[in-house]
Amino acid sequence: MSGPSIRIYAAYGIDSSGDVDGHASCWPDAALLPSVSSDDKRVPLELFVMARCPDALRCEAVFDSVLSRVGNITSTRLTYIARLVKSHDEQQQENEPVCMHGPFECAAARQQLCVAHHYPQLSTWYRFVRCQNRQFAGIGQSWLAELCATQVGLRYAGPLRDCAEGEQGRALLLASVKRSIAMDVRTSCTVQIDHKSRCVHDGGWRDCPAGHSVQDFVRDLCRAYLRARGLV
Repeated sequence: MSGPSIRIYAAYGIDSSGDVDGHASCWPDAALLPSVSSDDKRVPLELFVMARCPDALRCEAVFDSVLSRVGNITSTRLTYIARLVKSHDEQQQENEPVCMHGPFECAAARQQLCVAHHYPQLSTWYRFVRCQNRQFAGIGQSWLAELCATQVGLRYAGPLRDCAEGEQGRALLLASVKRSIAMDVRTSCTVQIDHKSRCVHDGGWRDCPAGHSVQDFVRDLCRAYLRARGLV
């Protein structure tokens, strides 16, 4: 391999075979690769979850570590899994989401979606989700949403609460559930990288042919990022 190519791989913490050492951020040195560093296209990372599902909480904890290392190259979203049933409100034309773990799960999903909608920075909304996850009994309750909003530097009273308890939050959850149904994803937590199924946590990790450690996910996100740029 030529000298310049070796320098590119070294900048990403990747060896000449395309393997990531597990400690790279994958974001290139601007002085080395200015054309790449100016490109903000990110690798799609999607976790299909139920907000009060223990599998989702374990999955989100793993990806907390993943995102702390390569969050800057991902476009990350949580998509919620629920059933849609006919609304009892005759004025509602749309079906209503019904969450497997009860009404507080749907409430938590609306809270999380509203924070992500109003504050789309990953470092903000994902910290809000992780804060809720650390107090499982309170997930979906307003007091915990207020506490976690404060902990990530937000004010819950006002637009966020109005969203979570109103029509906007309902619409966000409905759209999210429709997405999981349309993609035929039914298991929390299902991980997709670059729109491809990568791994499932359902009582434990399964369907993870490339591994399920933090380093494994970091490696695959790095590969996807570099592959899109013809660097591996």
